[in-house]
Amino acid sequence: MSGSQPNIVFRVGYKPLWTPPPPQYAGASRFDDPLGQYRVVYAASSQLGCVVEILDHFRVNPALVAALASSEEPEDHIPPGVVPPGFFCRVTGSASLSDYFADRCHSEWLARLRRLPEHHALDTSDLQGRDRTLTQAVGHFVHEDPAAFDGIRYPSRLGHDFENLAIFDRAPITIEVDETPIRPDDLHLLQALTLLHLTLPE
Repeated sequence: MSGSQPNIVFRVGYKPLWTPPPPQYAGASRFDDPLGQYRVVYAASSQLGCVVEILDHFRVNPALVAALASSEEPEDHIPPGVVPPGFFCRVTGSASLSDYFADRCHSEWLARLRRLPEHHALDTSDLQGRDRTLTQAVGHFVHEDPAAFDGIRYPSRLGHDFENLAIFDRAPITIEVDETPIRPDDLHLLQALTLLHLTLPE
């Protein structure tokens, strides 16, 4: 139920890049601990996957655009589909991890979870859904497993060609490429902009 995964993983975020978030900023993400006893850092097996996960928040929401059409725009308004300048406050980097991660969507893990009465009807679509009560309960279940996994690997909801990792704070992390500013001409950034139909501010 643990499987091979790339030893080198990538992350986009704020400094310090590989330090778990402080408690006040933890608890809302997919596999965060619902009890607040441990913290989680999120990464991906590709740099493009990291950038896509972050930029997806800036995609155009047609319903919001329609709702704002009749309102007066403030002077600092950022048009829909434009990545705000604050994105470039983030940095990127890579690190080495063990291969001791639970594959959340593996049939054996799913079978184990489905043996629990509260997860009898669980399937992989539930695990990729937006119900954080469910996904965090699964994360806690994996964290407390006697095998003491370093985290969870799982396909991105934005495409199964992207693999994400939820890294528990007990996992050993070896930094490979330290915190590097993201440049506007970065290849992975440009690929993500094209994929998500976004543009950079002028």
